[in-house]
Amino acid sequence: MALLGLQAAPRGRMFADFVWSFSRSGSGPLPYHRFKRGDTVLLAPASGAAARSAGRRPGGPGGGSDGGSSDRPAVTTEDGEQLEGTVLEAGGQQLQVAVGKAVADALGAVPAGTLWRLDQGTSAVTTRRQLAALQRLPHLSDPSNRGETAVRAVLLGSPASERLARQPSEWARSAEWRGAAGAALEALPGLNASQRRAVAVALTRSFTLWQGPPGTGKTRTLLAFIETLVRAADASAQRRRSQGAVLAVADTNAAADNLLEGLLARGIRAVRVGQPAKVRPELRGACLEALVERSAPGQRAAKLRAGADTLMHQVRALQQRLAAAEGAVQAAAAAAKGTQAAAQRPGQQAAHRPAGQQLQQQTAQQQAAQQQLRQYRDLGDQVRALQRQADSLWKSAEQTVADEALTTLRRAPVVVATCNGAGDARLEGQNFRIVVLDEASQATEASSLVPLVKGAECVVMAGDQRQLPPTVLSRRALELGLDVPLFNRLADAGVRSSLLDVQYRMHPAIAAFPSLRFYGGKVLSGVTEVQRPPVQGVPWSNPSCPVLFINVEGEEQRTSGGDGQRGSRGSDGGSSSSSRSGGGRGGSESAASYSNRAEAEIAVKVLRRLLEQDPELRSVALLSPYSGQVRLLSELLAGADLPAGGSSSDTEDPAGAGAGASPAVQLAVSTVDGYQGREADCVIFSAVRCNRQGRVGFLSDERRLNVAITRPRRGLIVVGHQATLAHDPTWAAWMSWVAAQRKRRGEVQGAAVNEEAAAAAAAEVAAEAQAPAMASAASGRARAE
Repeated sequence: MALLGLQAAPRGRMFADFVWSFSRSGSGPLPYHRFKRGDTVLLAPASGAAARSAGRRPGGPGGGSDGGSSDRPAVTTEDGEQLEGTVLEAGGQQLQVAVGKAVADALGAVPAGTLWRLDQGTSAVTTRRQLAALQRLPHLSDPSNRGETAVRAVLLGSPASERLARQPSEWARSAEWRGAAGAALEALPGLNASQRRAVAVALTRSFTLWQGPPGTGKTRTLLAFIETLVRAADASAQRRRSQGAVLAVADTNAAADNLLEGLLARGIRAVRVGQPAKVRPELRGACLEALVERSAPGQRAAKLRAGADTLMHQVRALQQRLAAAEGAVQAAAAAAKGTQAAAQRPGQQAAHRPAGQQLQQQTAQQQAAQQQLRQYRDLGDQVRALQRQADSLWKSAEQTVADEALTTLRRAPVVVATCNGAGDARLEGQNFRIVVLDEASQATEASSLVPLVKGAECVVMAGDQRQLPPTVLSRRALELGLDVPLFNRLADAGVRSSLLDVQYRMHPAIAAFPSLRFYGGKVLSGVTEVQRPPVQGVPWSNPSCPVLFINVEGEEQRTSGGDGQRGSRGSDGGSSSSSRSGGGRGGSESAASYSNRAEAEIAVKVLRRLLEQDPELRSVALLSPYSGQVRLLSELLAGADLPAGGSSSDTEDPAGAGAGASPAVQLAVSTVDGYQGREADCVIFSAVRCNRQGRVGFLSDERRLNVAITRPRRGLIVVGHQATLAHDPTWAAWMSWVAAQRKRRGEVQGAAVNEEAAAAAAAEVAAEAQAPAMASAASGRARAE
C-alpha cells in the first residue's frame, strides 16, 4: 500500500519527535487508503531527481517503487538509514507523521517542492526485540531466585508446569503480605464471584491463566488484580520493595491503552512506554515523554532544544545564502558562455558587435558573484561552529531527558506497554517481578516472551483459546506453529486456568448459543433482557431472541487482495477446512478474497432500517470474514446516503444525525478478525460463501463464528446462504438453534406459534432489500429464519 505525489511540510513537534504533514499536491482529498494512526510508514521521494538534487547517496532501502523502477534513488539519514515515521493522524485531506530528529533533518534537506510517496512499512525493531527475548529465555536474571526459576521452567515446558505454577512468589509467602492483599481485594467493589476468585488465586501463584469468554471482563479483572497489588504495597515501603513495579502489557496498542485508561480511572499512577504517536490522544499525557516534559529537568531540556532550534535556523539561513550565491555564479557563468559562443559563430561578428560589451558586463557580474561566494564561504567556519553548538545543546537535552526518564520509571508503581514495547531500551536495566498480559491468546509466543524475560516471578495471562489466534501471514511460520499462542500452549500443557463465567455484554439470548457450544454452558449472563432491549427496525421472529438469519441465494465472487491483510487472520483459498486446526491461516495480499454483492446490498438496506427506526441505537458493526466483502460494503456505504449520514471504512467512524436516527451512531465496517475485542449495539454479519459444493473456506474455524456472533449487545443479523453454510457442522448447529428459537416463540408468549407468519415477518427485511434482478426474493427464495 502506498500514496504517491504528496507534498511535505513541517508542522511542529510532539515531545522529542517532529511532526510533518503529507497532503496532495495542490488541493483535494487523499485517494482511498488504509493508513491508520500508529502505522509505520516509509518515506521516499516520488522521483529519483529529488534524491540526486538533495545530494544524498543513491540506492538504499527507500521503500516502494515508482512506475516499476527498481533503482530509484532514496533519501536517507546521515547514517544511511531509510526514512521511517509513525502515522500520528490519518484524515481525508492529509496524513500527519511523527519522525525522529535524523529523519526530520533529512526531510528538511530535500529541496522545496519535492513530491513524496508513503509506503506501508514494518519495523525491524519488533523482530530484534523478539529474537533478543528468545536468546535471553534460558538465562535467569538471578539464578538463586526461586520465583523467576519457576516461571522460566513453566515457559520452557517443564512436565511439572502446574506444580511450579502453584508456588507462591517470595513476597506472597509472608502472612503479613497476604493479609494486606486480602484486605485490599475485599475493599474492591464491582467484582462478581468468579472475578474475585480469579484475583485471589492469582495473588498466591507464580503463573496463572484466566480464560475470559466474550464480555466477561478480562481487562476489568486484570485491573482489579493490579489495583490489589498497588494498594497492598502502598502502606509499606518493604512491600513496595519486595513486589517492585507491575508491568502491564497487551499485544496491541489499543489493548494497552485500555489498560492504561482503566488504571488512571482507578487513580493509579501508571506510565505508558512506547511511541506517543501510537497512543490514543487523550492518554498521551501519561506517556513517559509527557511526564518527563512536565518535570523540572524536562523543562531544562526544552530550553536546550529551543536553543538548538535557534542555532539551526541560523545555520539553515546561512546555507540558503550560500546556495543562492552558488546559483548566481553558475547563472552568470552560463550567460557569459552563451554570449561568447554566439559572438564567435562564423558570419555573426558584425551582427553581434554589442556582444562584446554584454560579455564584459556578464563577466563583471560573474566576478562579483564569485567574490560574494568567497565571502559567504568564509562563513563556513561559522556555520560549522553553529552546527556543533546546536548538536551539543541537543545532545545535552537528550541526556537530561534520558536521566529523568529513568527516574520516572523507577518511581512508577505500574508501567504499561505493548508486549514488544516492553523491550524498549529505556526499560533495559529494569526488572519486573510482576507481569500481567491482556489478550494473551491474540499474541504470538515470541511477542509474549518479550515482557516475560525481564525477571518475572508472578505472571497472570488473560485470554480465550476459543477466540481467534494471532495474525500470521507466513505459511512457513504457520507450519512451524507460530500461530499457537503461549497462552494456548500452557493451557494444553496442564497449567490451570480460571474461567470468568458471567458475561455483561450481550442480550441473554444472543449469549446462549456461544455459551452452550463453546463453553459447555458455563457462561451465564449478568445482564437482563430489559437492560439489553432488542434493536428496533427488525421484525424479530421471537421478540425475546434478537437473532435473525436472512437466507440469500446470491453469488460469491473471487476478488483480488487476499485476507492476509491487516484486520484479518489469514487467506482463504476456498477449501472446506483450515490448513491447521491450531490457528488462523496465513497468506499474502495477492491471495484471493471473496465478495457477494447480493448479501452486501441486503446488509446496507438492513442498516438503513435500523438507523431510521431505532432512536436509541448508538453503534452498528458490519462484519464479514472476507476483506473483499469489507471493501464492497465500504463502497456501497459511500454512496448510500444513510439517514445517519456519511459512510465508513473498516474503523469506527461517527455518522451525522438524520431524521429519526440517533445523533451519534458509531458505524464500523471490518473483518471479523479485525473486530475481535470490540462490540456494538447491533452486528450485521455477511457470510459471503454461496456455492453448490458447500465450500465455506475459513468460516469452518468455529473460533471465527464465536467472535462474530459475540460482538453485539442488542441485536445480531446474519446474512448468508443456508445451503452452503449447512455443510459446516458448527454453522449448521447455529442455524438449527436459531430455527428452534423461532419455534419457541409461542412458548415464550404463551400462545400458539404461527410459523408461517413469523417467517414472513422476518423475510420482510430480505424481500425489501433484494435488488430487482434477484427474483429469488420476490418468489420467496430469500427467506429468513
